[in-house]
Amino acid sequence: RRVWCGKPQLGAEASDEGGGVGVGEAFVARQRGEALREARQHLRRAIEALGAMLRPDHGVDGLVDLALAMAGGALVQFPIGWLSDAAGRRRTIAVISAGGIVVALLGLWAGGNGLLAKYAASFLVGALVFPMYAISAAHTNDAVAPQNRVSAAAGLVLLFGLGSILGPLASGGAMSAMGGDGYYVVLAATLAASLAVTAITR
Repeated sequence: RRVWCGKPQLGAEASDEGGGVGVGEAFVARQRGEALREARQHLRRAIEALGAMLRPDHGVDGLVDLALAMAGGALVQFPIGWLSDAAGRRRTIAVISAGGIVVALLGLWAGGNGLLAKYAASFLVGALVFPMYAISAAHTNDAVAPQNRVSAAAGLVLLFGLGSILGPLASGGAMSAMGGDGYYVVLAATLAASLAVTAITR
């Protein structure tokens, strides 16, 4: 009785290096898509929580603020993406951070200057703050090797989750002490830190 001890034959698809690369790229794309979907869910929850904090009575005024912020974030996605491709990710992050500081100061001023100024501040907050994660993710992917993009995306999602926890805590504490202006104070401080980090790092 003969016993065959040879190695099993691998299929063409297993030995084909090109196929392996294709599977790896598909996995990276799938993981990136899942990370972005999870980030959008966290962002939506944070926006809903922000709307509840700013307008405890859940009135129409708060819904308008929230809708304008969402509209601002949606309308600038393509222009901000084009700017990041043309001018570079770091410069775009710096522009967003500096613009966000100005908008936060506008929000502080708009508190007692009528609905129009307040609505403009809400729109601009969404336009400048919401694209930050996407530009940061693109900047990270530009700097890491393709095989490390999945772990980099996981790290970004983790940091985003931590921010989603710490941001409302800081904003809530500031708003308890200063009223609605506390949100814009925390926003200005956060974006100032972002601008400083962008300026001193390469």
